[in-house]
Amino acid sequence: MIPLTNLYENPVSYREVTEVNDDNSFMTNTFISHVEIKDQLPYTNLIPEYSPYSEFTDMGFYRGRQKETYYYSSDNTLVKSKNIIII
Repeated sequence: MIPLTNLYENPVSYREVTEVNDDNSFMTNTFISHVEIKDQLPYTNLIPEYSPYSEFTDMGFYRGRQKETYYYSSDNTLVKSKNIIII
């Protein structure tokens, strides 16, 4: 069985990454973080234990996925944008 969780890993803590090119144009990528998708904790347990038998949903496999990309020219004008659909 392969768990689809990041329960035992470090959480994704960034929401935006900017790559600057040699000509000062840049590309900004946005990612899904814990702000958009939170874990669904159980209503029956106030302090969920971290074990494979706990009844709660870890939504960590959704976080860190790319959401949008923006391309800017060297004078800070938006040249192109791309929305990425995540299902």
